Amino acid sequence: MNYRATSAALLLALSLSACASSGGVQDVARISDPVQREQAIAALRAAAPKPIEGNGGAFMSPFTSDGVTAEWVTNAMGVQNAGDIAGAAGQVAADQLLSNIPFAGLFAGQATKKLARAAALKSIGGEEFLKSSSDQSFNTLEDMAANMYAFHSGHAEYARIVKAVTAIYPDFGNIYARYPRTPVVSEATTSASL
Repeated sequence: MNYRATSAALLLALSLSACASSGGVQDVARISDPVQREQAIAALRAAAPKPIEGNGGAFMSPFTSDGVTAEWVTNAMGVQNAGDIAGAAGQVAADQLLSNIPFAGLFAGQATKKLARAAALKSIGGEEFLKSSSDQSFNTLEDMAANMYAFHSGHAEYARIVKAVTAIYPDFGNIYARYPRTPVVSEATTSASL
């Protein structure tokens, strides 16, 4: 290995470890050196959790094994266009204003999430449809977020997909908030590498 490659690998390792220690995820798209960027993408993808084949995990993947969006995501994006999910979640939040009752605020957040999720599930066809239209799943939302960022963030409708996932899994939004907004790679590169 030559000196330049060795120093690039060392720089990559240091930047990845610094990123991990700060609690954030490195925005690999912003690495200017193409060799370092490709190494960072390869490292990110190697470290990303792989989905469980089938729907046996706790959280259904928004992407199928062939890299396209699952039908439940397509339905959720259609509902988003109509405003039904956002409207239902907003109505649930408004109905849950329990600030006049002592300690109610401690429980209102979880109740709101459950009711919003129920409304979103109903709008896409229910829990059975969610599972039947997914051929991959994850055991944790953290695993799903890491995989989505590493392999699918270049998708043309990625922001809408993240919204659809958050509608079904309300805690996903907080988990995904630490990921960069810029895609790892372009959609063309993403589909070519799957």
